[in-house]
Amino acid sequence: SHLYTQLADIFIQLRHCEFPHIGSLTLDPIDDQTPIFARNRALSIDINDYEVGGLNTTSIIGPNKIYTTAIEYIYTLTQLLFN
Repeated sequence: SHLYTQLADIFIQLRHCEFPHIGSLTLDPIDDQTPIFARNRALSIDINDYEVGGLNTTSIIGPNKIYTTAIEYIYTLTQLLFN
């Protein structure tokens, strides 16, 4: 119960954040503790599944690819699905 409450709090905090593009949060390589939202490609369970299954997603989604609209992001996920 405590774990789920903490997860819900994190999701609520993230939901209130506005980001300029679709990407991923990572840790700052300098101190390895500060979360940053740099030019990191978006991550999803589907993308991870494709990588584990042997599909080279980097050929479709570059390591620094970001999306400024949801349409761009969904289009890329569709490309991965039909690859």
